[in-house]
Amino acid sequence: MARLYADEPQAALEVLRQAEQSPREDVRADVAWYTLVGIARLRDPSQAETDARAQCARDPRGAARQCRAVEALDAAGAGR
Repeated sequence: MARLYADEPQAALEVLRQAEQSPREDVRADVAWYTLVGIARLRDPSQAETDARAQCARDPRGAARQCRAVEALDAAGAGR
C-alpha cells in the first residue's frame, strides 16, 4: 500500500501479487482491492472496471469494496 501512496503502482502490483496466496481470506480481499487500485493508478486503467465487476460477481461478500465501486460506477453512468 505504501507503494501505491508513493505513486509507484507497478511496484505495488508486483508486491501485491506475492500476497495473493495468503491463507487469510481478509488479506486476500484486501490484496484484491489494492490490486484494483493499483491497476486504476496505472496510466491505462481500462481493465480496472472489468476486474472489479468480475471480482464482485465471483464473490460479492469477499469483494464488498469492489461491489460498492461497481454500484457507484453504475449510478454515475445512469446519471449521464
